[in-house]
Amino acid sequence: MASNKDMIPEEAWTTMHILKEALGAYHLKPEDAGEPASPEAAAALLFRHLFPGKKLGDYTTDDLELLPDDLRVELIDGVIYLMYLPALPHQTLAGAFYSQLLSYVVEHDSPCFPYIASDMRPDADNRTAMQPDLMIVADDSDAVTTRKYLIGAPAFAVEVLSPSTRKKDLTIKLKKYMEIGVQEYWIIDIDREQIIVYSFRERSDYEISLYSFQDQIPVGICRAADDRSAEGCVIDFPKIADILEMLKKKMPHDSLQS
Repeated sequence: MASNKDMIPEEAWTTMHILKEALGAYHLKPEDAGEPASPEAAAALLFRHLFPGKKLGDYTTDDLELLPDDLRVELIDGVIYLMYLPALPHQTLAGAFYSQLLSYVVEHDSPCFPYIASDMRPDADNRTAMQPDLMIVADDSDAVTTRKYLIGAPAFAVEVLSPSTRKKDLTIKLKKYMEIGVQEYWIIDIDREQIIVYSFRERSDYEISLYSFQDQIPVGICRAADDRSAEGCVIDFPKIADILEMLKKKMPHDSLQS
């Protein structure tokens, strides 16, 4: 018979350790409630203890302040989602992407500014707090940057798919980014070496473009300060693919799964 550990994805082990410590602080154990040993079940138990009487859809950003500092979560429309530690290919791709964005902004004195793995709280009702892998705030944005998070919506957001976030990124976050006024949303699939680009015209209408890791992809909202008619920032994905290939050679017994 498989052990509980065998049934838990490897990327969840860090989260399980954090939750074990958090539950211990409140003298709780998942088995006390007859729940299966999974990070989701442990988190649900912790949330029920911390916020008695609340259910999915009721949580706010005020509730997040009561969670352990090391517990990585997102809040979307009042629902709390666990965030697992990203794998190395995921982090490497996001870092290489960010490097190109930042280099463009500095070189061209662009008024837009990129952020990596930063929290943002777009809703006045405080029922959403998300952490895109990358985002850009445009120069004409009403968003406010604080030391802890962005208040408002970015113009551009990127999510790198991983097994634990695929469904959320492809559906729930797509809908939410459209609702809050994001202009471009990129979904990067490392396994398929594909990039899906959503360009939102209205909050219920969008265009979809599909690219590969061999393409040069324009970032529509990021342009030089001195020439708004210029092509603007272009992400060189072949360079990113080369970096991922270098990483792959350093971990030959592993796949590049995100």
